Amino acid sequence: MAHVLVIEDDDVVRELLREVLGRTGYRVTEARNGLEGVQLFFRDPAEVVLIDVRHEHECFQSAREITERHPNTKIINMTCSRGKKFNSLDISMFLNNIHNLPAVCRPA
Repeated sequence: MAHVLVIEDDDVVRELLREVLGRTGYRVTEARNGLEGVQLFFRDPAEVVLIDVRHEHECFQSAREITERHPNTKIINMTCSRGKKFNSLDISMFLNNIHNLPAVCRPA
């Protein structure tokens, strides 16, 4: 079973991702912040890490620590905002490559 680590500080979003990914066949580990996520990852590495980019410095530092030791790990940066509208410039900052999760890592 493919393993996904979700690093997200918003409880509702994190629980939603766990539920949706779990139903789809992924094994999901959850972390509330980058430090916790890195610690969990090194105990039980995941094929894919979904990481909230809202706390930009922490996000990129966590991704760097993970990929330095596990360069084949796929990192997917994500963000969720309730009620905030984004313009195309905001969105283009994050969308270098768009992949859906099964293209990166298939569930068992």
